[in-house]
Amino acid sequence: MGTVARTIGLRLTTPAVFAVAVVGAVAAAALNVALSWDGSYYLFNVLESGQPFTPHQRLVNAITQGPTLLAQHFTDRMDVLRLVFGVSYMILPIIALLACFVVVRRRPAMFVWAVIGICLATLPGQVNASSEAIQVAQMIWPLLLAAIVGLDSRDWVAWVAVVATGLFTAMGHPFGVPLLGLALVVSLLYRRRSVAAVAAVLLAISAVNAWATLDVYQTDRITMDVVRTSYAGAIFGAPIVAMVGTFLGALLISLAGRPGRGARFGAAGLACLVLGIAVLMPWAHNPVAWGDAIDFRTFAPAAIVPLALVAVFDGWPGRAGGTESGGDSQDALPWRRAAALTAAAGFALILVIQGISIQRLDRSLADAERAAPGTCVAQSSVGGIGLTVLDHWATTPRSLIFGNRAPTKIVMPGIGCSLLIVGTVYIASWDMRSVDVPGWFDLRGLAASPPPASGSGPAVALTP
Repeated sequence: MGTVARTIGLRLTTPAVFAVAVVGAVAAAALNVALSWDGSYYLFNVLESGQPFTPHQRLVNAITQGPTLLAQHFTDRMDVLRLVFGVSYMILPIIALLACFVVVRRRPAMFVWAVIGICLATLPGQVNASSEAIQVAQMIWPLLLAAIVGLDSRDWVAWVAVVATGLFTAMGHPFGVPLLGLALVVSLLYRRRSVAAVAAVLLAISAVNAWATLDVYQTDRITMDVVRTSYAGAIFGAPIVAMVGTFLGALLISLAGRPGRGARFGAAGLACLVLGIAVLMPWAHNPVAWGDAIDFRTFAPAAIVPLALVAVFDGWPGRAGGTESGGDSQDALPWRRAAALTAAAGFALILVIQGISIQRLDRSLADAERAAPGTCVAQSSVGGIGLTVLDHWATTPRSLIFGNRAPTKIVMPGIGCSLLIVGTVYIASWDMRSVDVPGWFDLRGLAASPPPASGSGPAVALTP
């Protein structure tokens, strides 16, 4: 097969990658993956106030929540609003991928690193789609790739993609500081002066924003105890095996163009990627196994660094991705096509499996609500949700957004059921409101409650 044919084949792979990833993202949204943990609280506040909900002044949420606020003007059907909200958050990795494609469309061999970095590197934490830490670890990729391949000063489409995703990274989370710092170092390494200037400006914006929005909660997250706990709950086990498999797979794929042994490297790399995805399948099926996946956000920047290093190595002049034609060793291209499709398929598959397991948990929640004699259901009495994503303070707002605008049932910790007798709705330990306070939800139907149920559910601080 000639050089032109192989390059065309790589380009034709791109629509398939996007199609698979989009199907996975939309399916996950329909399965309510984006409502995991804080996502439920985000949606409840957006609907209740009719305004963007931007915890810790992370203003990028105003953009992501825009479609939900718009839809709210046309419908009050909760299933529609949940879907719009879910798609808006689940589609963010696809937007990052699209921006990457725009950046490397003249160097298509480099696109594989964006697909692996966005679809697989952060996959163990992707179920926590509302986490800005995960989002910025994906939105940094267009700038990283621009630092490697460079940008034509006249390619305004690519510049817009880089600046837009770069601003998202700068304003989305304090993790934008180290991520943009990494992009700046790479651009200086490759002597991309224009990209380095943009990266430096974005880094300054991110640093100022991080300092201005710093609060006690965020500083409390930067401790070794948090790191150790997060590692034990969200990284140890199947996730770390998958992460190592992803890195080794990417590294071997980057070596697939070597004369004589390229096919061996390519096959071994693809096998590592498949193994990493296969290890996550039983993990994703068991909601207890990923019950602490919310803590993956602590490691989000570190998760992409190994893949960024592979991309830097591969893009160096003389390497497979380091020529303007998109690859000086055409033998590498079939392996890159296969790797990109594998990464997109793994992204879709794992999210759908997790979404199906979330559906089972939601059915347990609905069954408990139907069986309860009064308006308040003690969270501790709901069977089958212990140590899962629903064993969390956000289950209370989740129970509201799965009802209607005038709820007559609510799931709360036992102390919440006690407070409901006097007309106070315990949304979270820091968020208690009277049933008579006007809002989009009419909470007055919750006031008629039986004696408080026993037991109490967990009450923890708002997660980043």
